[in-house]
Amino acid sequence: MRFPGPTDAAAVQTAKGADPLKSGIYTMPLVLSLVVSSIFSGGATQKIGYYVPSALIAPSLMAVGEGLMSTFTPDTGSQQWIAFQFLAGFGLGFGMQIGNLAAQTVLAPQDISTGTAIMFFVQQLGGAVFTTVGQAILSNLLVKRLSDVPGLDAEAIVKLGATELHNVVPEEYMPLVIEAYNYASTRIFLTGMGLALVALVFACCLEWKSIKKGRQGPPGGPGGPGGPGGPGGPGGPGGPGGPGGPGGPGSIPGSAEKLSSSSSRGPPIDPKIVKAQKEAERKLRQARRASEANFTDYRRNSTKLQKNPRRLSVDMLQQQQRQQLELEQRQLQRQYARHSTDVAQTYPRFEAEAAQYSQRSSDEAPQFCRRCSVDIARQNQRYSVG
Repeated sequence: MRFPGPTDAAAVQTAKGADPLKSGIYTMPLVLSLVVSSIFSGGATQKIGYYVPSALIAPSLMAVGEGLMSTFTPDTGSQQWIAFQFLAGFGLGFGMQIGNLAAQTVLAPQDISTGTAIMFFVQQLGGAVFTTVGQAILSNLLVKRLSDVPGLDAEAIVKLGATELHNVVPEEYMPLVIEAYNYASTRIFLTGMGLALVALVFACCLEWKSIKKGRQGPPGGPGGPGGPGGPGGPGGPGGPGGPGGPGGPGSIPGSAEKLSSSSSRGPPIDPKIVKAQKEAERKLRQARRASEANFTDYRRNSTKLQKNPRRLSVDMLQQQQRQQLELEQRQLQRQYARHSTDVAQTYPRFEAEAAQYSQRSSDEAPQFCRRCSVDIARQNQRYSVG
């Protein structure tokens, strides 16, 4: 929301005639106060539980600091510029993390990453854009203030920068150039003050939501002294909603749904009353079910089984064994039937093959005997000739 250290360093470097190293050292109050206030802001927000106070204090301090820095002159003492920078830096650091903290507190869990990324993007974008704006203000005001000085090239001085200014500008024109640089720098600080005031206006619109669980709304808000219910039945006096609010022990209303709907229009209802109403409705449904003719209380049977878990386990084991034996018996019966079928189909085939073999043997036996007798006669004839 304000222009960072380079504007301060350029103003100090030009007005005081310091080198870049010393001008950077002169802006240390701004940087140190920024770091200290960031730590202090985090601790304070964690302590009170709300981020809106920090969001209101930060632009207020920053606007005051920027306004005081706009009174800088080339002759301003170290006490003033150190204190003013410290005040502006303290305000800047006090609200640096408020945007991310608000996004993490207000948004839904699935939107927190998107909101945090948008906050980082806007912070970086704002710094980049308004640094360019500050440079434009500095250049335009320098050209406007130095254009009437004879013998000076205002455009060349703007392009030259603050580093070589004392070596290029003639000595007789140096007070005019320093005065122009001081005027342009203080206008930049006024622009930063305006942005801080705009941020203060938007900070007033932030939602008061506690970063601690169970606490919502601004401190001291709705919900004054007294409990959620008073003495007497429902609607008795003493509740936060006055007479007619839900109250202490007594008769139970019609239904939990009616209680819930009425709670949206009035003060919160004691959870004990809602719990008692639900318990009464549950018992009523159970009594109605028990009055039916075909009602069976399965929970009673399950309770009997749970009373003797060892007997239950033995019965289950015996049942599993019986089922296993029946399964094996059925498998053996199926195997026996299949074997009997195979035997009945194979036996006729074996008989047919045996009959064929015996028939073939009876047909071939005479032929075989005749061949044998012929062979014997031939052998005898051969022996007799030999």
